[in-house]
Amino acid sequence: FFNFLLVFIHYLAFLAVSVAIKLLLPFAVEVANLIEERLELPTLAIWWAAGTIVSAILAWLVFLIMLLKSFIWNIYQAVLVVIVTGDLIAQMEKDARQEADKTEDERA
Repeated sequence: FFNFLLVFIHYLAFLAVSVAIKLLLPFAVEVANLIEERLELPTLAIWWAAGTIVSAILAWLVFLIMLLKSFIWNIYQAVLVVIVTGDLIAQMEKDARQEADKTEDERA
């Protein structure tokens, strides 16, 4: 359950960041110019910072893909264990019933 929440929260956060980027992207050049004027930073430094942010978001996307892969694998393994365990329990109950029937037949 906690693994599901972790995946869900990461995907919601990534969705929020993606929507914010989509909404604010048309103003990127104006924001870069404003930062350059106010903080007196060179344009190259601002674009390096933007490139770093884009790289971080792409790395987060790769992390999310790996997180989803692990989540799906964990769900698959859990279902597989439940199926095998259910079959084993059914076989054990069947064997116990047969053993009980043999014991009753021997007493009779």
